[in-house]
Amino acid sequence: PPARWPRLQNMSPAEELAAVVGTNIMFHTHQQDASFVGNSELRSLRDEDLVRVVAIRDRIASVFMAAIQRGIDSGDFDCPSPKETKIALVTMGTSVAVWFRDNGPETPETIAERFADIALRLVGYRGEIDKSRALPVIRPRSAPDPFAEDGDETD
Repeated sequence: PPARWPRLQNMSPAEELAAVVGTNIMFHTHQQDASFVGNSELRSLRDEDLVRVVAIRDRIASVFMAAIQRGIDSGDFDCPSPKETKIALVTMGTSVAVWFRDNGPETPETIAERFADIALRLVGYRGEIDKSRALPVIRPRSAPDPFAEDGDETD
């Protein structure tokens, strides 16, 4: 079964998906170099590093899938293609590292909020969410992996 990010236990399915998407965007705007290597330079990694990066990517994808599936199961999402939707959302997030600029017109928080809204539309959610509960706070560049499993985090 897909992993569920423990911090999301008390959120609605829509808040959970918004939090996952928003956190992913914040990571990719604050860790652009790591994101670039993890998404476009896999062929350059040593075998042991490749295994580690692919495992992290798989874990992140499972968090997205769990959020989508929870919304489908609850009836909150009208999403006939959950696997393809997960791929679209993950790819949408990783692409931010390519075009985002610290000195650009938009902040990471604004992009996170907009992408969370896009994600909710993509899964067919028609309600409103409490964005103050769902969207992540800014994390410094040295932030630990936001998708770390219990015991892996330092915050």
